[in-house]
Amino acid sequence: MGAALLLFGLFFTACKSSSPLAYLQAPPQAKMQIDGQSEDWPEGLQRLREKINIQYAAKEDEEFLYLYIRIDEASYQHYVLANGAQIWIDSLGKDKKSLGLNYPLPLATSRLEELAQKAGADEAKFLALYAQELQEFELLNFVSKDIRVSNLASKDFKTAAHFDAGKRLCLEFQLPKNRLGLAPKQKTPFSLGFFVRAAKASPFEQAEQAGSLFDEQDPQNGVTSSNPMLGGRSQQMNRNNSLSISPKSNLPKIWTRLSPKE
Repeated sequence: MGAALLLFGLFFTACKSSSPLAYLQAPPQAKMQIDGQSEDWPEGLQRLREKINIQYAAKEDEEFLYLYIRIDEASYQHYVLANGAQIWIDSLGKDKKSLGLNYPLPLATSRLEELAQKAGADEAKFLALYAQELQEFELLNFVSKDIRVSNLASKDFKTAAHFDAGKRLCLEFQLPKNRLGLAPKQKTPFSLGFFVRAAKASPFEQAEQAGSLFDEQDPQNGVTSSNPMLGGRSQQMNRNNSLSISPKSNLPKIWTRLSPKE
């Protein structure tokens, strides 16, 4: 009997998440503006993990979960702009890749060249134009295929990118709780995963390969059937020849559990 209880205890411990517990900020008092800027986050940001220079904040109302992520380190920005970052939500709090998003999606090299020509020598203008272009994302595990979604047509999922005054990449998300298995008033912790993705090929090779298109239609989320935002590399990265690249094995794959404050 004692051995059986011990085995049950070990199994229960193994099923529980080992990720740290953090708390959601106070619910929004006004409608959130999903624009990648920090005005809706007056309580500030905290690090996802010690020694990893990525800041975040999260809050919720009964309908949506809101996330704000600022990527301070240039080498992480390189990978995110080249291949996206993954946001994962596990409503059971067990750090499993249940449902997620991949954002931002890389722009085609030809489009980057057009933006660079339009901005001229004004780097701030180029970054602003770049962020405005990042209007698409992928839904992960919601159906059998990853689905490419237009921000402009989606009724519930919203994403935004912004480069702040320090040229740091800021990402903001509005995620519908009912689509993620989260209760309107979630009382138990749930898991948030943030993965900086490494490209299967280098950003330079991606520019030549320019991945596949998604033809599937989803009337609720505005899936596009043809979109040029595929492959490519960041002109911003090209302008900085001294940019260091993090080894792929060192790219952040971070889980934390979130819970409302009692």
